[in-house]
Amino acid sequence: MLLAGLAAVLISGCSQVAVKSSYRVNVPILTLEARTFQCGVDRGGQIVLPQECVALLKRDYEAIVRELKAACLANGQTAEECQTN
Repeated sequence: MLLAGLAAVLISGCSQVAVKSSYRVNVPILTLEARTFQCGVDRGGQIVLPQECVALLKRDYEAIVRELKAACLANGQTAEECQTN
């Protein structure tokens, strides 16, 4: 019985427990509505690789990126993975 108890303690001590972060994501409210437009690489008056782009106020963009990086760090990822350095 003692041996079984010791084995249970050793096994439970070796298991990894996911720790939930207490960090709460604060989704920024945009000052202005994002605008979409067609964009791409301009080569001699011709758009190559046309894509749909989004324009935001710089401060709104920075708030979104800051919150995303904070959530990344709170999730236990490294500063390099979260691009905070």
